[in-house]
Amino acid sequence: MGSKGLTIILSKTVGFCYGVKNAIKIVEKSLLKYPHPIYTLGPLIHNKSEVKRLQNLGIKHIDKLEKIKSGSIITRTHGIEKNIMEILKSKKLNVINGTCPFIKKIQNIVSVLSKKKYFIFILGDKNHPEIKSVVSYIKPGNNFLIIDVSKENIDFKKYYRIFNMLKKHKIAVVSQTTIPFEKFDKITKELNNIFKNIKIYNTICASSIRRQKEALELAKNVEVIIVIGGKHSANTKHLFELSKTTGVKAYHIEQENEIDNINLSNIKKLGIITGASTPDWLIKNIVNKLKKLKK
Repeated sequence: MGSKGLTIILSKTVGFCYGVKNAIKIVEKSLLKYPHPIYTLGPLIHNKSEVKRLQNLGIKHIDKLEKIKSGSIITRTHGIEKNIMEILKSKKLNVINGTCPFIKKIQNIVSVLSKKKYFIFILGDKNHPEIKSVVSYIKPGNNFLIIDVSKENIDFKKYYRIFNMLKKHKIAVVSQTTIPFEKFDKITKELNNIFKNIKIYNTICASSIRRQKEALELAKNVEVIIVIGGKHSANTKHLFELSKTTGVKAYHIEQENEIDNINLSNIKKLGIITGASTPDWLIKNIVNKLKKLKK
């Protein structure tokens, strides 16, 4: 349902982040430059609408390596495991690296730290492809621990036995690029109190931090927030959860037809924020639909 006199306010930072924008450019250039068929191993980004658009252009999305016999393959923005990259190269395929530069940076950091025998704490979701790719760059036999930030409160007590065993180790911390900064700050302060000579790397993407801050600011000026982005997108889900903490009614939508399920009656000010893999064309379609509803 629509609402007459509805004011729509877009967050300052919307649409693709640098890493996603770069990957999309790589894909579009690859279609003209490299041998076909062209594949991505897993979805290039966590946005079904944009992935479908790329498929319509000729990009094939597969999940199993054995299906690739020839052609070109583009690595996903979240990165792929080091051993899988080696397998791809051994197949003599044309491998095009679409990994986000910020994730490449984390891969390099843990690789260097691992060679220097640091114990590495990784803040993030162990099941996320980004974390899987980062872990693969830690030298086999070196120790690391993934601290799950998906939970509301981290129970540090369950880690105390491990912490005591690590007192004489060199310690370092990195994080998934999309975790909430507040959680990163809280956890690293706790670790800093426990370990004297700890190296802390804030590897959260600047775009993620900026979007989180803007979501909090936007919530002060609207009655409803709509978060546009993939349902499997970590940064989008964090924005949605953050928006809910403000007390403002928040909705997470992936497709424009989901607007039909939102009751906007008597709503005067509506805010829109987006995940880092949400395309401009989808944002425009949703805004136009909202404008039609308010008439």
